[in-house]
Parts: sequence; C-alpha cells; structure tokens
Amino acid sequence: MNHNMTIGHMDTTQVAERGSKVLRPLEARIVERHLIALGRREGDRWTLGGGKVEFRNGCVVAAWWVGADRNRVAEEFALRLQRETGCQIIDREHGRTIEPAQLEGMSRREAAVG
Repeated sequence: MNHNMTIGHMDTTQVAERGSKVLRPLEARIVERHLIALGRREGDRWTLGGGKVEFRNGCVVAAWWVGADRNRVAEEFALRLQRETGCQIIDREHGRTIEPAQLEGMSRREAAVG
C-alpha cells in the first residue's frame, strides 16, 4: 500500500472527501533549505529517503509509505516544515489529516548524518 504526504497551507475541511483547498503556497526558500538538508537532487527532481518528491499548487507531495516501509526522511522533512511554517500534512489518497505526533521522523543522530 502506498501513501503520500501532501504538505502545505491547506483548508483541511474536505480531506475526508479526498480534497483540500490550498490557502497559500509554502515559501520556496524554506522548502528548498529543508530539501537540501535532507534530500537528494537528481537533475531537476528531488527525492527524500529514495521516494519521489513532487510540487503541486504550492504544496509538496512526498512518498511516505511504500509497501511496508515507512519513509522516515520524508517524515522528518514534513515535521520540520510543519514546525517552521505551521502548515498541514494530509494523506489525500486515504482522506485523512496527519498529525505531527503520528510521524516518527529521524533521531537527532540520523538527521545529523544525513
């Protein structure tokens, strides 16, 4: 089962119907800073923990669960953006809001190593 996280400033009242409205775009410089810290650039594409990253309507969509594997690098990215910007995290395909407490992220040691 695959899950993506959509990260951005969204009105989450329509999440249960697999929708959302973007209220404003994420600040590109903040997104880029965290992508540089945690991600890998391959040409004009970014990945987090090997999972693809897409940019849609001012939001970032990152692969979260792929099969039975959890992408903790993507979780760390989402947690950092949420802490810094107050944005929301949703699983649009499965109609739910993701609370920061549901994400593990990376330990400080793992984050420092990259």
